[in-house]
Amino acid sequence: MFTAIISKTLKVILWGFAGISCAGLIVAGLIASPVRRPPELTSISSTARAVDRSGMPGLDRFHARDGTELAYRRYQPTSPNGQVALLVHGSSGSSTAVHALAKGLAARGIETYAPDIRGHGASGTRGDIVYLGQLEDDLSDMVGEIRKNRPGAPLTLLGFFRGRGVRAPRRRLADAETVRAHGAAVALPRLRRTQHSRHGCGWLGEP
Repeated sequence: MFTAIISKTLKVILWGFAGISCAGLIVAGLIASPVRRPPELTSISSTARAVDRSGMPGLDRFHARDGTELAYRRYQPTSPNGQVALLVHGSSGSSTAVHALAKGLAARGIETYAPDIRGHGASGTRGDIVYLGQLEDDLSDMVGEIRKNRPGAPLTLLGFFRGRGVRAPRRRLADAETVRAHGAAVALPRLRRTQHSRHGCGWLGEP
């Protein structure tokens, strides 16, 4: 009995040393071959830097349902036509990325709100959400914030490179008792004509 206990203890110790040795080899390998930053995608970064950001409004903030402070930009038109747009940026972007489009919409009389989606820009912890569907909840809360200033105004949800990401929350927002989403559109590259799906969502492409 005593011999069996000693044997088992020795095995545990040996496995422990083996695990430590493996971990040491992994660490040594990482030190010998450090992770290198990938080269800059200049085709993207140079284009982003070339965008004229003059007249870009500062960030406003509101609190989502979990208390997190989320940021957005509000573009107020000089000659409003009564319409409101909620403009969602693409993955890894921020409200800055859609400035030109938001500015153009405001110039045409459309009051435009461009949020920094949670985990992007100035909203929350970068790259992090807490649960599946939280971004949709945030959009619903953003609409609630818009409704404080523009109750009952026609509201269109616009997305950039987020086809499915815009259509799903659009249907959810439309079903909410206090929210009426009057339309949704997705901006996609290299699409030569405007189409409409059976869900009523538009795909806006190049002219």
